[in-house]
Amino acid sequence: MTSSPDTGNTIGGDPNSEDLSAISAGRGRRVGHGLVGNVGFKAVSTLVNFATVPIALRCLASERYSMWFAITSYAAVLGFSDLGMGNGLLNAISVANAKDDKEGARRAVSSAFFLLGYIALAIIALTLITLPVVSWARMFNVKSPLAITEAGPAMAIFVICTALQMPLGVVMRVQYGYQEVFRNSVWQVAGLVASFVALWIAAAFHMGLPALLLAYVGTGLAVNLLNFLIEFLIRRPWLRPKFAARSSVVAKGLFTVGIAFLVLQLSNWLAVWSDNLVVSQVLGATSLTVYAIAFKLFFAAMVFQYIGPSLWPAFTEAITRGDYAWARRTFYRGFWLNTAMSAVIAVFLYFTSPWIILHWAGRAQVPTKDTIFAFCIWLFVYSYVGVFAALCNGGRNLAVHATLFCLASVTAVPLRIAFARASGSQTGVVNASTLAFGVLYVLPMILVIYRYFKLLGSAATPVSGLGEAVS
Repeated sequence: MTSSPDTGNTIGGDPNSEDLSAISAGRGRRVGHGLVGNVGFKAVSTLVNFATVPIALRCLASERYSMWFAITSYAAVLGFSDLGMGNGLLNAISVANAKDDKEGARRAVSSAFFLLGYIALAIIALTLITLPVVSWARMFNVKSPLAITEAGPAMAIFVICTALQMPLGVVMRVQYGYQEVFRNSVWQVAGLVASFVALWIAAAFHMGLPALLLAYVGTGLAVNLLNFLIEFLIRRPWLRPKFAARSSVVAKGLFTVGIAFLVLQLSNWLAVWSDNLVVSQVLGATSLTVYAIAFKLFFAAMVFQYIGPSLWPAFTEAITRGDYAWARRTFYRGFWLNTAMSAVIAVFLYFTSPWIILHWAGRAQVPTKDTIFAFCIWLFVYSYVGVFAALCNGGRNLAVHATLFCLASVTAVPLRIAFARASGSQTGVVNASTLAFGVLYVLPMILVIYRYFKLLGSAATPVSGLGEAVS
């Protein structure tokens, strides 16, 4: 059965009567298109992130730039405010795609949209109420009068714009769930370019930190709104969120699946972004600037973050349909590709990153050789997170993946503090992260995935994914 014109890339029908080889070929093409789109998006994202550094540094100087970086890092914290339901929706759409279940998709989208809308309104209200009470300047450890004055308004603007993205973000989950990653990547690129232009204009007029943040995140919000309107008014009007289409059963399913994603989202903040707080509080705001720039460079070099978004819905749909051979073959190809590429990139950056950072951000921001070497090892170890997440996010191993990731993330925090105090440098913070994730996450997950594919190989019927709980 092929898709109807208004369902995009949907492929549905009885898996026992479908030609799995033809379906696998179509899935592979969509993954390939998504890979191209995501690589393009990540390339533009990397260029924009790099380009914003000198612009923001010139406009804000070191202390206020560290506050800019810390505030934008809170996007990861706000990400878990949706209780994981956004990613639960992605799984629900992927499962509905495999079953050609339009009604299930419609109920899931409407339930998620209104639930996320309520959460967004609550976050905005809480932000406005607590703004006069919370001392954000103390939280960011800034000292200059201008930075102290800007801290609160800048944080409020960022939180409000990010909260409004939550209900609008269902359009991204729908496009990903239907394996239209390329289309979504085009929209994300448009948002990035528009945001960068708005930031450049604001900086050219020497506006303050709150105005810079409004220009940067507010413009992205406007582009996402346009994507939302086109998707649900023109491309898929049958999927448009409607209050009457909400379902308490579906909402409960989204919440159930979302709990695991909530653990992952919170753990991801602890894993990737809490080190900013450790560096800022233990080593000082100036050290955070050096650390943050090196982190941007090495994080951007992780290969599988360009591949994983296309594979997640494809794995979910394939396993729901029972196409285990495709899932196994594709996973192991990705695993070894990540291993080889991460090793090559780590060696390359060890020799070239000082030169890159020197010409990118200036001599004062170049870290020591020890810190660069530590980042190279971290890049290699942490890159496997994306490999395992692509397979586990939509299947039976989501809970195990979330538990191990949480364990490593929580353990890393006191290790970072202890290593930072012992070494007195950013090197200790990076080494603590590598140790925690290598021992507590990567090694156990290799065994988990090996056993999982043995189970799939012996299964007589399709093994349910967690996404089916909400369909």
